[in-house]
Amino acid sequence: MTNYKTAAATLKKGLGDASTADDWHKYGEGYGDLRRTVQQVAAALDKCFDNPGTVVVPMVNVNGGLLLIRRALADGFGKLALPGGYQGLGETWQEAGAREVLEETGVEIRAEDLAITQVVTVQDGKVNLLFCAHLFKVVTDVEKIKPQPGEVSQILLATKAPDPAEIAFPTHAEQIDRYFNAFKNVLMPADNQD
Repeated sequence: MTNYKTAAATLKKGLGDASTADDWHKYGEGYGDLRRTVQQVAAALDKCFDNPGTVVVPMVNVNGGLLLIRRALADGFGKLALPGGYQGLGETWQEAGAREVLEETGVEIRAEDLAITQVVTVQDGKVNLLFCAHLFKVVTDVEKIKPQPGEVSQILLATKAPDPAEIAFPTHAEQIDRYFNAFKNVLMPADNQD
């Protein structure tokens, strides 16, 4: 993915190459207008900020077990992880968490029932992992729990912390351990979810 700074540099280089390759003014005012527009876009891109992405990672108790996925993606392939993913533009972190759980597992939760447990910055400041817990135990028909093809190969409902070597990411291993040692016993009984 190209970031704003790289895009600005590419546009500026293109303008510089075009200036030396041919004289824009020979081709009329239309080219001059285009050149000014490209210069303005490059200047605007230069002023943009490269902000870290937000990944929402919910911990959800489903039918008495912590909802875990077995990853089918290259990073962490075949290992366990909590469901989660990037917050999209125009959605709250709670909505992103509920959406990711539904997409990856088929389990429906209410966004307003998520509470932040910890925020961890990873990848040299490029990603903020927003770990959160669903405040209610979820009771659902196991037939509704289905892995997302291409991203998730299996869904597990863990009743104890798995071996950390089986978990795809150290931050997930830490949060899963925290869940079983601190959060599990403070969750509220299953809510109606209506």
